[in-house]
Amino acid sequence: MVGLRCTRLILLVLLLATDGSAELPCLATVSLEPDEAFVGQQVLYIVHIEQRRDVARVRFQPPLSFPSMRSEWLPTVRLPDPDEGTRATQERRALHPGHAGELRIPEAGLLCETPTGSHLARVPSIGLHVQPVPTADRPDDWSGLVGPLSLQWSLQPDHVALGETARLNVRIEGPGTLWRVDPGVERMLAPGDADIFVLATDEQRDKGRSFSIRTYRRYDVVPRRVGELVFPGLRVASFDPANERFEEHVLPDLTLRVSAAAPPPRPSATEAGAQPAAKEGSTHPAGASKLPGFWLVLGGIAFAALLVSGALWLRRRLARPPARAEVARHLLAEAASSLDRGDATLAATAMANCLATLTRNAAGMDDDPFAAEGASPASREFALLAGRLERARFSGAVDAQELRAIATELGARLVTDGTTDC
Repeated sequence: MVGLRCTRLILLVLLLATDGSAELPCLATVSLEPDEAFVGQQVLYIVHIEQRRDVARVRFQPPLSFPSMRSEWLPTVRLPDPDEGTRATQERRALHPGHAGELRIPEAGLLCETPTGSHLARVPSIGLHVQPVPTADRPDDWSGLVGPLSLQWSLQPDHVALGETARLNVRIEGPGTLWRVDPGVERMLAPGDADIFVLATDEQRDKGRSFSIRTYRRYDVVPRRVGELVFPGLRVASFDPANERFEEHVLPDLTLRVSAAAPPPRPSATEAGAQPAAKEGSTHPAGASKLPGFWLVLGGIAFAALLVSGALWLRRRLARPPARAEVARHLLAEAASSLDRGDATLAATAMANCLATLTRNAAGMDDDPFAAEGASPASREFALLAGRLERARFSGAVDAQELRAIATELGARLVTDGTTDC
């Protein structure tokens, strides 16, 4: 504890000494968007940095800290140069305040390294006024979600025979507090109606100009009775901070029709073991007809075993989440559709998610996928595309023409070999 206090005292002395310098290699200012918020609302913390071109490296020292808030790192934004000798960037964090009151983000330092030495610039402290979410008109099922929300769900197929399996898919997209949402699909039917199996959840994080999460939840539904099984309309409540009111997002009911399983075919007289009598005067004995019947029975058993193994394989195949290549192609199609509508920002977000999906490693992480040494040629190609995409998204206005070129190259890469082993 004493060592920590001494370190902070030394850094404060360095900050005071830097403030008195006439020529600073770095200058940092801080802002919040918005400057007032509700509990759980996303707030952008922005550090605007101007640095001389001879600055080789900048880093926060001491690091940024956000008491009573959840924080998510967002990509650095490169701004137009103020003049020939200065560069400008923005370091950003997405914050979600945890409680109401006057919250303060403490002061930090920005260490700037130049050929002549290191200089410490001051990152000012800033306060945030956080209001509690109103209690008036608050829905009973509100789980604490604040911000915009998008819901979709589907049932495929919607008509099965008893003993077959249907897949229910739920897609939820919203702000960083999306982890609070529980669709509760496994509790929508009575225990005697069906068995519902919860499959692995696929989550995608969009770290662009703001922070959002998209989750895909999947359920296998195995009916236990004949008739109609009705999943009541999915309802999720959220608070809209812009209009200061609660909203209920409601999806229509889903109905699964279940028919009786087809009865097994009745065995023929030969399969049942009936032995026809030999015709009078026939040169073949009655026992000679058993040989063809034996091979028919053996062939039927082999065919039934083949059908059962094929059905088990298909069920395992359907139970697995879609391959990353399929998700990537879907996101690339979303990007192309957005470009056709003239929405370059949404297209850039979809393409960033596409690249993140392709480069996710076995542990499910997608941060810095090209940092490992010895990356494959495919990884290096995707790294170049990722760099071009970042410049197209964050260097001033979004460059739609460059986005189309990147989408074309990425699509060609997927069509050429379809690999995602990056």
